[in-house]
Amino acid sequence: NPLDAEELKPWLKGPVMIFEETASGAGIMEALAWQLRETDPEITVKGLNLGADFVPHGDPGVLFRKTGLDSDSIANFVREVLSHEK
Repeated sequence: NPLDAEELKPWLKGPVMIFEETASGAGIMEALAWQLRETDPEITVKGLNLGADFVPHGDPGVLFRKTGLDSDSIANFVREVLSHEK
């Protein structure tokens, strides 16, 4: 497995946030969350990706805004996640 959560754990504190331009269920976020759930359930993985819907071709800026992967959406997501932390 190229992604080894055990090797990453010393650097993971608080919620781990991953933002990726990939469909849900197919990226690093899900793989890391799955591994950490089994080895250290205290470490949470949160993030955004393109979701399960089809994303048409077009202007990247428009598409990132539409899918919530633009800088404003990511900043709002991070603020929201951190507001719920201990």
